[in-house]
Amino acid sequence: MTVPPTFGPSQRHETTPAEAVRFFGMVAESGATRRVLLLRPARIPGWPSSSESANALRAVIDPVLALPGLVWHDLPGGDALAIWRRGGEAEVAAEHSAVASTPGVAAAFDVPADLAALQLALSAIASEHGHAVPAVVSGPPLAAARVQDIAAVERVAGQLDLIDRLSSHSVWSFGEGGQKMVAMQRFELDLQHLFNMLVPGRTLAPEPLLRARLWRNLSRRLLAQLAQRHEIASGGPISVPSDCAALLSPEFGRFDTSLPARLRGRIVLDIPLAQAVASVSDFTMAARIAAAAEVPVCLTGVRPEHLPGLATLAHGATWLRLEGCERLMPEALRTLIPVALLPRMIVAGLTERICLDALRTAGVGLFSGPAAEDA
Repeated sequence: MTVPPTFGPSQRHETTPAEAVRFFGMVAESGATRRVLLLRPARIPGWPSSSESANALRAVIDPVLALPGLVWHDLPGGDALAIWRRGGEAEVAAEHSAVASTPGVAAAFDVPADLAALQLALSAIASEHGHAVPAVVSGPPLAAARVQDIAAVERVAGQLDLIDRLSSHSVWSFGEGGQKMVAMQRFELDLQHLFNMLVPGRTLAPEPLLRARLWRNLSRRLLAQLAQRHEIASGGPISVPSDCAALLSPEFGRFDTSLPARLRGRIVLDIPLAQAVASVSDFTMAARIAAAAEVPVCLTGVRPEHLPGLATLAHGATWLRLEGCERLMPEALRTLIPVALLPRMIVAGLTERICLDALRTAGVGLFSGPAAEDA
């Protein structure tokens, strides 16, 4: 069952509870703030056949829909999320009216302050509708990280075995007959989890500058460890998280010197698109240094809306990791991807086989996510 088309804005996005949990986690981690209304109109007696119920809910939600910058996400079973940035008195009045006037508005949340409660609510919705239950945060709210916390971690960074703390998942390629094989293993580091182990009770979420400082230090440490343990790539290509500063550091020079010829091209360094955009000159220089060392670079965090303006940055990358594809129809997505970039795309997080098949037919090279795992 879906919300009647006359309810809510004309521009809307479908999302799963797990995608919403990840989105709000990213909002909190970036230091941004959002206000969220969780709507569950199916709880209203007579919904959706009762026009009286629909009109009553629409009357109290319309002022919220008029708020600048509001984004609407449809969840399974007719539930929905209305999301916007904090505003002023008009916003507060509209929201209070909505919450007080109808049971169809389940709750209001502030992100990041109410992140745990919102994620738990989304987890309950996932369970009700047979979706995978997303991981959620629990326990008392964490205090913001401080400069002295970061300094304390940096002092012990040399003793941390980061490689053993990496998690991994497979990236798949498909032959002409549809047979699949593992193309590489993608390694990731949960920076917040690592930070919690060393500094319990603190979070990096509201402190993006401190998080960036810590990651610059740890990415250099990770390269130093790879120089000593590059045999982890002996079983096949791998990708590891990195950043531009690490590629421009002495640690990369030592890593380059230590890398045997047979492993050249088998260790891919992941650079976030946001960092490349923030300093195009640094990324360009880092990409040139990596290319000279025969070390591929992958731009991560690429979304469909980034594709039209990606030509310059894409030139410096071997791979581009495309995320958030399934909110577009396969044909629309395929027209967004420049033909020259199709073989260099790693389409991540796919859950729909139809999308995988359409993109594979179009010439996309690599895939990850449940659809690729189950193919």
